[in-house]
Amino acid sequence: FGINFGVNENTTKDFGVNFGVNENTTEDFGINFGVNENTTKDFGVNETQQRIMTLMIENSKIKIQEIADKMNLTKRNIEYNIRTLKKSGLIKRIGADKNGYWLVIKNQPR
Repeated sequence: FGINFGVNENTTKDFGVNFGVNENTTEDFGINFGVNENTTKDFGVNETQQRIMTLMIENSKIKIQEIADKMNLTKRNIEYNIRTLKKSGLIKRIGADKNGYWLVIKNQPR
């Protein structure tokens, strides 16, 4: 269900994004970077991303600028985190930018 780069030997079962996963099996629900030999370091969803998903649950038609304003962050920062959440398969945009809505597929509490 995730995106894997440089995966060697055995299988991976994940719901996140893995980079450089080697040897044996990893089972995670987060994002892993440079994981080797039987270890997984799970970074999961950060606080900003969790708050974005919460705002989307509260108002599925919320605009990116509104999220940025409510969180006191830049629009660019919100766009980056939304891209990450989309790539992880945790959120999806249904419909057009103006008339569409956000679908939170999996809300991961921290």
